[in-house]
Amino acid sequence: MLQHIPVLALSLCTTLLTAQPELPPAFRQKLERSGVELIWPPAGTYSAAPQPRLAPEPFDYALYLAAEDIEIRYALQPWADTDPATWSPLLLAKRAIAMVANEDSSDWFVNMTTLDAYELEQFDADGGVLYHFRPRHPADQGRSGRLLAIYRKNRGMALVYWLFGRPEHASVSIRFFALRFTDLE
Repeated sequence: MLQHIPVLALSLCTTLLTAQPELPPAFRQKLERSGVELIWPPAGTYSAAPQPRLAPEPFDYALYLAAEDIEIRYALQPWADTDPATWSPLLLAKRAIAMVANEDSSDWFVNMTTLDAYELEQFDADGGVLYHFRPRHPADQGRSGRLLAIYRKNRGMALVYWLFGRPEHASVSIRFFALRFTDLE
């Protein structure tokens, strides 16, 4: 029985690796330029999600986890010496949340927290914030959202949006570390 464990582990890894959807070339280039690595969901089935018509925020790529009813959207803003907006990560984060959050709702408000040292270390980031919000887009009504904005100097900013049905959704916390900065080679 023990001799079968390595074979089972290898087949599980192969299954997980081959289950990853193909990334669009433009998104792969942004990942490489920014030195960002996606951390794929460890379990469950997921597929690439299309960008909704008239989405309020532009994003580069999205995953939909059907079993958990969670959509994860990624947007990258690589560092550019000629673009002052990339030098101000808090401004980019506030602009992003202003585009997606429904501020008209009387039963909800936008909440922002600064990431602590442990979280920044996990992301290998210099700074970051997390927003909790109710989405503005009509297709996302009745859902809750979180927006993670992390930044690394001379690399850029990575935004991760989670859209989910229940505010207390446990899987959102499990999926929190969705990407990280890596050393450029």
